[in-house]
Amino acid sequence: MASSALLLEALGAADPAIPAGLVAFDRIAGSPAPAPDFLEWSAHLGGGACEASRLTYYFDAEAHGAAGMRAVGARFVALAAALSVPLPPVLAGAYDALVPACREVLQVVLGIDERHTGRRVKLYVVLRGAAPGLVDGLLGAVGASRDAALDAAKVYILGLDFGAAGLTDAKLYFRLDRAKLGRTVANLRDVPEVLAATRDVVLQRCLRVDRSQLYFHAENTAAVARYLRGRDDAPAITLVRRHDAALRALPRGRLEPSILSFAFREHRLRLDEGNVYFHLHGADAPSRGRTRGA
Repeated sequence: MASSALLLEALGAADPAIPAGLVAFDRIAGSPAPAPDFLEWSAHLGGGACEASRLTYYFDAEAHGAAGMRAVGARFVALAAALSVPLPPVLAGAYDALVPACREVLQVVLGIDERHTGRRVKLYVVLRGAAPGLVDGLLGAVGASRDAALDAAKVYILGLDFGAAGLTDAKLYFRLDRAKLGRTVANLRDVPEVLAATRDVVLQRCLRVDRSQLYFHAENTAAVARYLRGRDDAPAITLVRRHDAALRALPRGRLEPSILSFAFREHRLRLDEGNVYFHLHGADAPSRGRTRGA
């Protein structure tokens, strides 16, 4: 059985009310030739609730080459059609323009987020290095633009979210200098265990809505698990229970809490609002690249 099917079955055992959109997503995005190289399940914590209804599949550009990336692009178009999510007509052409630039692209990422606020399908591009022309070209293709203060040459992930009305948001991700983080985040001392377990810190800036997040990519996932278990709020308690149930139902492999994100407003982390990203390891899922969180 494919790793994505194993993950979906484990999530269904943890919560039988798994959204139909996730099943459709796995059927289309998780199909072989090429199969995804990395699998991620994530949950949103906020508003006093836990909504564990997000899947993200990563495809390595170098491993699959131009033909594989074209197949992933076609898969995204098919996914949007199956879930009744309209895409800009020019997107397919703009995506094809990425294919010759595989050397600039580390991973192409497909995702779904299905919550009470609505359904989003996601197309993300993880870059190897500076690619300002690619960033601005894709943004322009979907009718989005960046603020001049956001340097396209420093973008390391570009994310595009689509919902029932088309493009809902475009997102830019930037790596931050750990040495200078204390000058940017006023309440960094509120999460010492998270910071101590962190490898990279990433800032997400949304272009369509006034929203930012900080992502903490863990070097020590056991420390992140302890942090989650130490929280006494209902959403975190619910998530820990679901994660435990999914682990019990997973016949092989590990599902590790590898990234935490917190809403970031007025130089402060909002600890009651964010996402937790779990990565699947050791379930016959190739892992040629690290995932980034979306």
